Amino acid sequence: MALTITSRCCLGFFLLFSVASQAQAPTSQPDKDGVYMPSREVISPSLAEAVPAEYPTEAGNARHISVLSMIVGQDGSAGEIEVLNARTGPFERSAIAAIKRSKFMPGSLRGQPVPVRTRVWIPFTTSGQAATPVAAPFKIDKPPVLMNSLDPKYRRAMSQIKPGVVITVVLVDDEGNTKAAHIYKSLEPKADDLALQIVETYRFSPATRDGIPVPVDFLFTVNFTPTR
Repeated sequence: MALTITSRCCLGFFLLFSVASQAQAPTSQPDKDGVYMPSREVISPSLAEAVPAEYPTEAGNARHISVLSMIVGQDGSAGEIEVLNARTGPFERSAIAAIKRSKFMPGSLRGQPVPVRTRVWIPFTTSGQAATPVAAPFKIDKPPVLMNSLDPKYRRAMSQIKPGVVITVVLVDDEGNTKAAHIYKSLEPKADDLALQIVETYRFSPATRDGIPVPVDFLFTVNFTPTR
């Protein structure tokens, strides 16, 4: 048994889950907390009033893009804000403060407001200038590039896997680390588990926007194919 890997960068968080929704389920379902993901049925939240984030004085001349995940509630308020960058620093603190003051138009399902998980970029691209938050989807200049090779111990485990394909969704942060991974297309439990173990060992050169490293979602395909 041999393994080949292909990957594709998603240009936006919403694009990824819209595709997933169309491929996997005719009706969007919330998670256990009643929160929806963007899909063909679930209209994404939008920024109704984006409050600019102040450029941190301690940042010097650095350029940085903060990426935040959050849940926009039925009332348009942002909660459960999470930093997707590798580290939380002055840029992220300023970004979070700005998002808490910003106003959102809530997401909706069949015309009714529903809580939706979304992401926002805060691009500190000009030294000393405030950064205006931007709602997803986002475009990037360069996708992540795999830097290390497969650990030999996983090749031994492959002999127990039937031929097929597992597609994972990987969040690659702005330092090239795999921050989170889950199954997008399943093969079988053993293959799924092995695919997740494999992608979590990988390191990448990060994606960039305007030459600045950014966290992105990445479709990572693990192909289990017979050896000839």
